[in-house]
Amino acid sequence: MIVLGINNFASHDPSASIVTDKNGKIEFVAIAEERLSRVKRPHFSPVRSIKYCMDFFSVKDFSQIDLVVMDYVFDKCLVDTAKYYRKLEYDYIKTKLKLDFSKVIYVESHHLAHAFSAFYPSGFEEAAILVVDGYGSNIETNSLYVGDKNGVTLIDKAYGQGIGAVYELVTDEILGFRRGQEGKTMGLAALGRNVSGENILKLNPVYEGIITDFSEFMDRVPRERLKQSIPRCANKTDVTNDYYSKIAYEIQEETEKCLIHLANYAYRKTGKKKLCVAGGVGLNCVANSKILENTEFEAIFVQPAASDVGLSFGLALYGFSKYKQPKITFSVYTGKSYDRKETKKFLKKSKIPYKESTPKDVADLIVKGNIVGWFIGGSEFGPRALGHRSILADPRRPEMKDIVNNKVKHRESFRPFAPSVLEEKAQAYFEMDCTSPFMLLAPRTIKEKIASIPAVVHVDELARVHTVSSDNEAYYSLIKHFEEITGIPVILNTSFNDDGEPIVETPIDAILCFLRTGMQYLYIDQLLIDKKDMAEIENKIRELELLRKKQLQKFYKESIELLCEDYSTYEMRQYLKSQYPIYEYYNHNYTFMQLKTMIHKVADSYDTFVTDNYHLKIIEKFMKEEYYIINKHKVVIVEDCLRNIDKIKPNSFVLLYNLSLYIKDGTTFNFYSEPSMLKLQPLYKVNEEKRSKDFVNSCEYNLSKDWDGFYRDYVFSER
Repeated sequence: MIVLGINNFASHDPSASIVTDKNGKIEFVAIAEERLSRVKRPHFSPVRSIKYCMDFFSVKDFSQIDLVVMDYVFDKCLVDTAKYYRKLEYDYIKTKLKLDFSKVIYVESHHLAHAFSAFYPSGFEEAAILVVDGYGSNIETNSLYVGDKNGVTLIDKAYGQGIGAVYELVTDEILGFRRGQEGKTMGLAALGRNVSGENILKLNPVYEGIITDFSEFMDRVPRERLKQSIPRCANKTDVTNDYYSKIAYEIQEETEKCLIHLANYAYRKTGKKKLCVAGGVGLNCVANSKILENTEFEAIFVQPAASDVGLSFGLALYGFSKYKQPKITFSVYTGKSYDRKETKKFLKKSKIPYKESTPKDVADLIVKGNIVGWFIGGSEFGPRALGHRSILADPRRPEMKDIVNNKVKHRESFRPFAPSVLEEKAQAYFEMDCTSPFMLLAPRTIKEKIASIPAVVHVDELARVHTVSSDNEAYYSLIKHFEEITGIPVILNTSFNDDGEPIVETPIDAILCFLRTGMQYLYIDQLLIDKKDMAEIENKIRELELLRKKQLQKFYKESIELLCEDYSTYEMRQYLKSQYPIYEYYNHNYTFMQLKTMIHKVADSYDTFVTDNYHLKIIEKFMKEEYYIINKHKVVIVEDCLRNIDKIKPNSFVLLYNLSLYIKDGTTFNFYSEPSMLKLQPLYKVNEEKRSKDFVNSCEYNLSKDWDGFYRDYVFSER
């Protein structure tokens, strides 16, 4: 059984996952599209990720996939799942996928996929599952499930203005960070904890069970907007002043209260001792620690790819569960490993000097104050660097925080770094009684230890702890050697990327990031590169950038060819042009979307579908999923339906796709000359009674060139 999970709309966090028992045991692979496209939060189709996953399991053809599982926003359909969303290339690609729709299923809701992504990797026999994010299917915001031997069961759900949407809006509209940079708000909050005065944000939430309602503070329809007038931080250097840092603290504090409330509700409602968490809010490691400190839960598992990046994994698990229970041994290192021999060949060909090395050698370099890029094995799934794609430095040096922020990461000075600590030594440095293997808890640092690791302790004395077990062999060995030299079992760890770029995936990604930043050394699977040994670095960067660009283009082309049929750049541009901009999208496509929605809704209620050859070809080309649905029923071809109404049998559903009647002030308009006048009901049903009147408000296709005359004589007549 090979099950593929993919995001079903142009998500900010597209990804793909495969769960399979192809080799006799349950295995999986998962990757975020941004790692392969090198564009952060890209809203791209995950075609690269799909190919990556297929290659991982040597799946040569899309037809070998047994099940494809997707989520949905408003309607369970492949195209136009997000009605109010601007169309991108992803939407065109979905019309071209080589999909056998008999193999396609949709998860019951976006949040259910999140729940699957958290419960089955947790290793818990039973648990409460809390999903909290910006929004999911039909604007769901908070959901509570129970996971046990019977699977995952919904307990309660809330919709509307939840804490995830509020946190995102404050981050974007007030603090001036981009969406997806909520981690900056969490880091900034510590600076505002001691600012006095009344609260600036008038949040006024209502907490009632699963409901956390912030509707007094923000709207969600027709668009997200603040109801409170607060000036946006216009200059990013001002964001650390008292006013904006206090705002960051207030929204962070409210998030902690909110999650404690939801977790306590989950405990009371389910009676379970263990908690799983997913959804984008689950990446708030400070709030996760507050749950452990302020609830009765004995253990917590937060999906390391808690955002929509992890959704594809939950979708694949959901699909696999239709076959058998997906009991897995979870590893966060879901990426593929890169062949060391191939890396050596590449370095030699690129004339990049290197030498054989060990984790002990790297520890020696860090002790001497060097900053080292660390690249081993398969990449981590999710936004945290967990010792496979990391930048490492000495936590004992207080100046190291500013050096890494300014010269390597090129980011804000208030951003904290994580301590990677030997698992067995964690409690000697941090107030915690559990492990934190995914850097999703932020306990307080023991006061006596702060002076020994100042570069990894935030201003509020909290630390985003990453506990490292001996299973992570090379990274554990590095920290162990560092401890033997310094007496400190902790290393400064941050993600291997420059500001604004995704974490590196391939060796060439790592080399480019290394050369562009202030790292002194790069360690790639026992191969050490010293920047001092390299000449003409700027030329080398340009050379490698050109090479990588060609590699990325080649991989994308191969992905499109593998997964799509009849992809045309020209046709794609015309398709997108007709759907843009966003304010026209809904109006111009109302007919199309309603047609798709109704096909899914009424498919089992009608004996036959009636259309003509022209529209059947259009449906086959651009509405493949709906074409599959109607062909499961009986399709009757009737040319010029209105003039041949007697040929249409009762209990038929008439499908006419692209020509519409525009009505304004009782006057008819030509579809092509008045596209802005869209006011219509796009479908009609043919019943035994009052057939002719069914056509009055319908979308009609006909062969007449005299549109107004035709509708005057045939549609609006009383005959």
